[in-house]
Amino acid sequence: MPEDAKPILVAVDFSSHSEHALAWALEAARRFEAPLVVLHVVHDPGYAPGSYRDKGADGPQLQEEVAQEMMDDFLRKFAEAHPGQCAPEDLPNGMCTKLAVGLPANRVVEVAEAEGAQLIVVGSKGRSALASILLGSKAERIAQLSPVPVTIVH
Repeated sequence: MPEDAKPILVAVDFSSHSEHALAWALEAARRFEAPLVVLHVVHDPGYAPGSYRDKGADGPQLQEEVAQEMMDDFLRKFAEAHPGQCAPEDLPNGMCTKLAVGLPANRVVEVAEAEGAQLIVVGSKGRSALASILLGSKAERIAQLSPVPVTIVH
């Protein structure tokens, strides 16, 4: 196991597309004997208002608190849905989770650079080529901005 292995970063938004990206990233991390960083970017309301569903809490919660709960829930459900499929504890160099605030595409690339990532993995809805050209996507924007390879999992 290479001690200086650069991490693989997988960006998740808790969707089914993210689940596929996480499964792919787990397998890549295992094969490359690399640590895995699971990242969720909390939309900065100053740039693009966004919200997270409150799960019945008494009163308002900070977006970061809700996002952390959603990350924990996403990973728990993933583990339940994929028993025996390269679980995070099977990774030779481990896995960590991170939350960042900002514009998703920019922050994913910034965190990947700060972590020294060798690869970024993201899920995509798999729009048609025309829809992607007209509408763009976060995954494509990450690929445009990133100095390291990006794998887009459909």
